[in-house]
Amino acid sequence: MASAVDQTVDDGQYQTMTEANRHGMVYATVITLVTGPLLTAGLSALFLAPFRAPAASTISYLHVLAVVGHTGVILALRQVVSTPLTYVRETLSSPLTLGAFFPMLDEASPGAPFFAAIDLFVIWWILILAIGMSVLYRRPVRRVALVLVSAYVTLSTAMTMMAAALGGAA
Repeated sequence: MASAVDQTVDDGQYQTMTEANRHGMVYATVITLVTGPLLTAGLSALFLAPFRAPAASTISYLHVLAVVGHTGVILALRQVVSTPLTYVRETLSSPLTLGAFFPMLDEASPGAPFFAAIDLFVIWWILILAIGMSVLYRRPVRRVALVLVSAYVTLSTAMTMMAAALGGAA
């Protein structure tokens, strides 16, 4: 990918990438075990605030934590599915993104990084999370899902644009 965006990889950088590849399984496992609980706790706090209303005052952090924690199974499943596929494919790009459906796109084209940023398991997780939040807060599922998916696509677009502005270094 570095060469696709006109960056050179010297011997030191290549050696660093080779070393990271040797410890990739351990790295992925540790990152998953550490970030999973932190992500769950942080998202629960984040989802508690905007949906709070006088009518929903009986909803506590533990209620939101239960919904977010249970939907986290989908993200864990994502790791279980993607890790062996990533190992077999011998690439760091995720096999579970929309980019997998557009292999004909050049890595340097504007659409390729965007499609590579949209993960299908994350979309699934967001939809299930929206169902849980809508039940918890008695809001329409469609509206909650639209807000969450829009936030995800906006964040993915911003990250793609930032990576393009930095020359693919992000």
